[in-house]
Amino acid sequence: MEEEKKFQHPEGKIQLLDGRVLDCYQSQRLKCEPVSNELEIDTSGVYLSMKKPSGSRPVKDEREDEEKELERLFLSNAFVLLDNRERILSDSRMFLCPLPIRNGLAYTGTSGFHHPTLGIYIEFWLHCPAATVMKDNGEKWLLWHIAGSPLSGSNRCSLVNSQGEWKCEQVSSFSGIWRPFMEINSRYDEAKSKYDAYTLRQVLNIFENEGTKVAYEKNTHIFFLEQIIIKLKKEIHDLRRYSNELYGKYHYHLLNEKRSELEAFFTEYQAKREDMRNKLDEIQVQRMKLRKQMREGEIDHLQYQRLWMPIHKEKNNIQADLRMYELETLHEIVPDFFVSAYDVEQFLKEKE
Repeated sequence: MEEEKKFQHPEGKIQLLDGRVLDCYQSQRLKCEPVSNELEIDTSGVYLSMKKPSGSRPVKDEREDEEKELERLFLSNAFVLLDNRERILSDSRMFLCPLPIRNGLAYTGTSGFHHPTLGIYIEFWLHCPAATVMKDNGEKWLLWHIAGSPLSGSNRCSLVNSQGEWKCEQVSSFSGIWRPFMEINSRYDEAKSKYDAYTLRQVLNIFENEGTKVAYEKNTHIFFLEQIIIKLKKEIHDLRRYSNELYGKYHYHLLNEKRSELEAFFTEYQAKREDMRNKLDEIQVQRMKLRKQMREGEIDHLQYQRLWMPIHKEKNNIQADLRMYELETLHEIVPDFFVSAYDVEQFLKEKE
């Protein structure tokens, strides 16, 4: 099976998930290592399973102090960054700001999660409703660290609140978390190595200078409510699709159980329908004759109406009789379920 090609950005630009295109600035680094997020089996043994007590990190954190400090800075300002999402999504240097977050899956390790950026997290929070959590008591949390098994779904992800406090928690639909993040992350692999980017400190300094280094509770609340609406719409869509599937199966089995009775009905129905059509053809001929007489002056409009009304009434009665036969007979055969003659016809055709 041919692998799906990676999204191609315009030359010198990046195109975001919402379609907007940002100008990029060529990196001034002397050596730019290419970024690859192709999935591969973890050979370190660290991510062979996720059964460690914390589940989110190796027991020994061997990262440099600078990485730990940047992570702390990211977490303490996560909601500030969220509140400035439009600013971040309008500047490629902010969007491509690297973050030292090491996400990982059992068996494949950190592959697929290499070199996440600030913009990737913003798009993740925007486009993955499961990445934002509002508890019944109003507490708001952003998912920032992904760890778990793609096979069993067992996971220990990490969430952060507006105070920068974080906790580990199992999310209910793990594939609905790691897959979207991985897709967004790999979308910008080439841009990460080619284009210039601010550091996290520079981004926060810009916000401070612009007077926007603050998370407004009202804005945050609106954002989380909007995410809840998206979640509910998806749930409604999924439930509707599921109910339609169940309805279709029930419909089929119900008709199949009454197949012989429905075949007898439809044979009689076809005969009655053919008889109705013949009678309607005769009525149409009578109508054409009356219209011709009126055009030729043999009768006036009032006489035409007087002669046509009983014929028109007969036409309506003929059509109503067939409809009544259809409704009453099918109600007797399938009393607890509405079935039309068209439904029966389609069912019998499928069974042929």
